Amino acid sequence: MRLPGRPGTRGRAVVAVMRTGAAAGLALLGVIGCDTASPGAQPKVAAVPATFPAATPAHVAAPWRAAVRLAATFTATRGLFGYAVNSVAFLPDGTPVVGTNSGISLWDTTTRKITALTVPGERGAQSVALGPGGILAVNDGNGSTYLWSTVTRKVIVTIPSPGGESHGPVSVAFGPGGTLATADYDGGTYLWSASTGKMIATVLGVGEVIGRSPVMVSPEGFGGQVSVAFPPGGSVLAIGTGDGSTYLWDTTTRKLTATLTDPAGPPATHSSVVSIAFGPDGILAAGDGDPPGSTYLWNITTRTVIATLTAPASQGATSLAFGPHGILAIADGTRTSLWDTTTRTVAAVITGPSTSVAFGPHGTIATWAGRNCYLWDITYHQG
Repeated sequence: MRLPGRPGTRGRAVVAVMRTGAAAGLALLGVIGCDTASPGAQPKVAAVPATFPAATPAHVAAPWRAAVRLAATFTATRGLFGYAVNSVAFLPDGTPVVGTNSGISLWDTTTRKITALTVPGERGAQSVALGPGGILAVNDGNGSTYLWSTVTRKVIVTIPSPGGESHGPVSVAFGPGGTLATADYDGGTYLWSASTGKMIATVLGVGEVIGRSPVMVSPEGFGGQVSVAFPPGGSVLAIGTGDGSTYLWDTTTRKLTATLTDPAGPPATHSSVVSIAFGPDGILAAGDGDPPGSTYLWNITTRTVIATLTAPASQGATSLAFGPHGILAIADGTRTSLWDTTTRTVAAVITGPSTSVAFGPHGTIATWAGRNCYLWDITYHQG
């Protein structure tokens, strides 16, 4: 498995989602690293294939369906390490913030005007996440995370990676009480104060220390955290790892509370939880980054799998995001499938290159791969 944010690699996608406040409604955002390959054909909406599962008799609710329309396309400019759209977050007013190899772009989808912001370092913006008060967390790919004010458009806090450049963050997530979690390329997970940039805690869980970087490793030596996420308003930090496990860490007690093991197989199979996302009613979605690319829905209270979602011929669930009505978007490289997590049916399918996905407010969703990012309008209906 290759992780995002490293020049010359085809990166797996990682995502963390959170609510951005009442003003935004259900605004979800992605902290994602994307495939750096050149784009293929433009994606399009397709009829849901018959090979996807139908609702079972136990599901009495009418399934949700979605009508999807392409609204706008963003193409990244060249950075020092080539073309790539790496991450997208949404401001509360619906403006996409696009992280690319050349920096940050504020994309006005009405006027099509692009406002470019320079990121310190030479690798651009590898991941972005929006927090309370319009604070934007930006990982530069050189081992540092910058907290920007989207109002003044200035850096207000700089957080260097404790492990240095080679251990830089690949995933960031804002938590409760003004906290920020970062997951490093080689496995360290840390909890920070978003206001001061000071470290609050080092998350070790069940790992060991390699050099200066604490990492989680499997008995076979294959590990490293690749995705972090907080539930809306919750204090439990979920950490998806390369050993096929998802760890739940209580940020209040500073203790590991549970280990959710990928049902696809033991760590020796190198199944990797490359994307995680919290949904409604205590559901945690964990995407397997390797074939068959299943996504597991966990009940974090009972610590059990309540559903397995698998798209036909999937090569890996590279990115996950929850939207309205419990809809879960799953990108697998060749398409984005919108799943109704109540009936376990597919509401819509967007075919074409898609390694990452993020929901925005006002019925929008962004998908991207290579140098292109696509913004889609979605309307939902039941039946």
